[in-house]
Amino acid sequence: MKEIDKLHLEYDQYTIEELCDIMDEFELTNIDLNKYILNRILKENDKDCLFKLFNKIEHILIYLSDDKMKELFNLYTSIFTNVPINFLLSILRDTIFGNSLFISIILINNPVYTYNNIEDLLYLNQLKYIDDDFMLNIIPDDYQIDISFDDRINDLKKEEIKNVISYIETFFYIDIIRPSKSFIEAMKILYKYSDDAIHKVKYDIIDAFDKGNNSIIMGMISRLSTIKIRELENLDKEYKNIFYFLRSIKLPVYYDYGNIIIEKQITNNNFYYMLYKNKYDEVKILNPFNQVNFDEVREIFDLKSGTYITPYSTDREISVSKIHSFQKMNNITSITDDELTSIKNLDENNIELRLQKILSEYSITDHGPTEKIDIWTSRLSLFHERDIRVGGFLIKGKSYKTVYLKDIAVNLLKALDTNIDILFLVYSGNLDDGARDQFITHCKKNNKLYSLINLSDLTKIFKAYNAGL
Repeated sequence: MKEIDKLHLEYDQYTIEELCDIMDEFELTNIDLNKYILNRILKENDKDCLFKLFNKIEHILIYLSDDKMKELFNLYTSIFTNVPINFLLSILRDTIFGNSLFISIILINNPVYTYNNIEDLLYLNQLKYIDDDFMLNIIPDDYQIDISFDDRINDLKKEEIKNVISYIETFFYIDIIRPSKSFIEAMKILYKYSDDAIHKVKYDIIDAFDKGNNSIIMGMISRLSTIKIRELENLDKEYKNIFYFLRSIKLPVYYDYGNIIIEKQITNNNFYYMLYKNKYDEVKILNPFNQVNFDEVREIFDLKSGTYITPYSTDREISVSKIHSFQKMNNITSITDDELTSIKNLDENNIELRLQKILSEYSITDHGPTEKIDIWTSRLSLFHERDIRVGGFLIKGKSYKTVYLKDIAVNLLKALDTNIDILFLVYSGNLDDGARDQFITHCKKNNKLYSLINLSDLTKIFKAYNAGL
């Protein structure tokens, strides 16, 4: 008998009011029991019982594992996601668990916030516990959003702009917002149109970073804090202190060595200075989102470890085993002939579906005459989790015993004409030398990274991610 059927036999004898009164908090760690009670509450439209349920759940949250917490949130968000926002607010605004659910739901519904959907953020001032640290910290950390605003922000009331800034700054510091250049540009616009004095200061600092006016930044920091920088060359001595001071005033600075893109040019993809030593062992700074030639850099400072790290350059060809999105394949030490045969017998559609699942990429690709790429994804993690790139996949399955140039030529040229950063050629048969050479030549000519995934690689990937093996 299914667990949910057992619950019906045990609890159907009680009214929903009685159930909400007699339920022990720790019984609510049972996800099936939550589902049973919640369905009855909603069916009977009993808001009082819903509040009782949420209050009891709050007492067990601290005891739940991360996996159990996510399971609980997934249950409630799946049920409430399509509920009209005003009704949602009426049932979720007065409890800690309800507040965290409301925020989770609007994040799920709007993975990108622009002026067109900013209204959802304005509802947050109606949440009773919006400033409660515990409420904010129980929001699952896998809900991440992007921010992109324009000058229409000025159409909002000044108080609304200040509220939006407050919420977004808070979300940034609990890792709900994905740090990026577009996020910083959005914050600059918000600060620009706020009439709050500290927001004007933050606008001026971001603007100075944008324009490379480092002496202005140092002067402002000297006026706002006890940190004194007389010469820009001495910035390294106060490097950490400046970073943590800017964080203390909630300026959205961020720095992670993993955000640095290392190719022929080294790109500081952080919103803070990159500290590095050149080939003469001189300490230099690189402003946010700026570049320096790889040959000019000997070591880069890692803020987290407090040490200098020697960077490595990347060739155009990337071994699939080095790609973060497929890193689990390195745990596979052996594959059997049967496993190889199983993957070899997959057609292109089946290979595509498995790769999409691994990449969490569910967009539908047109497979008509105008098709350019079998899979296009903006979710590819290249060298580390935050090194997000756009990837394209050309796939040749069981119908291609050997892949020749004529089999890939048209789509190869079309794919290289898109915005991809890296192109994968996936094949379960053999790859003709001429096809291999031309694939590599054209990728290099178009300044694209590339990777070849053969039958052995593909089998290890699918085995590592439980994708059909």
